[in-house]
Amino acid sequence: LWTYDLGRHVCATPTIADGKVFVGDHGRTFHCVDAQSGRELWRHDTKGRIWASALVADGKVYVGNDRKEFFVFAESEEKTIVSKIELDGSIWASPVAANGVLYVATLGRLFALQR
Repeated sequence: LWTYDLGRHVCATPTIADGKVFVGDHGRTFHCVDAQSGRELWRHDTKGRIWASALVADGKVYVGNDRKEFFVFAESEEKTIVSKIELDGSIWASPVAANGVLYVATLGRLFALQR
């Protein structure tokens, strides 16, 4: 087995897809790690703390931070930001996808977004 140093504390549950582990920390970093070796594949400074777990759906990774930013990454071994949007409040809950819709809750609103 292996260990990977996240650097800061984590509140979110890691998300695993296609041999990759995705997890955000309170150091404002979103990590992608190889599930077999523990080797870092990539990381991204989101400039905000990540409280909730990421969602992997349709080849994309969705995660928000407490600076109102919602990121969409390609679910790949190379960091690719597909999209980033600003919502109306901090994102402390995990996104959920159903029937082609992505649901994202902020501190004050629930958004239904097209994937």
